Amino acid sequence: MHLHSKQLLFALLFGQFLVWLHYQGYKVKIGEVKRTKIQALKNAITGKGIIRSLHILLLAADIELYRNGKWLKKKEDYKEAAEHWTDMHPLCRAGYFWKFRIDPFHFSITHKGRQ
Repeated sequence: MHLHSKQLLFALLFGQFLVWLHYQGYKVKIGEVKRTKIQALKNAITGKGIIRSLHILLLAADIELYRNGKWLKKKEDYKEAAEHWTDMHPLCRAGYFWKFRIDPFHFSITHKGRQ
């Protein structure tokens, strides 16, 4: 699948995901979606991200979940969302499941084997 098709797929799936979260009782803030190469480099240098970020390719988004007016900050708070996201399509990945750098706020689809 070409990058353009994956970007369109990501946007469609992410929209459906946001609606699903709403019906599960979550409130959602969307964080970073688009990231420049310069910002990815800065994030990599400071340890806040990686240089080959899928945000650069418009294949990733960061979210914050809320319930009862409180920001859910713990990794376990994102388990339900991560499981649903990864069940939506074979290309869907969630930072919740990463082994090298856990990022429960991150949701993406793969591109050329990247996760």
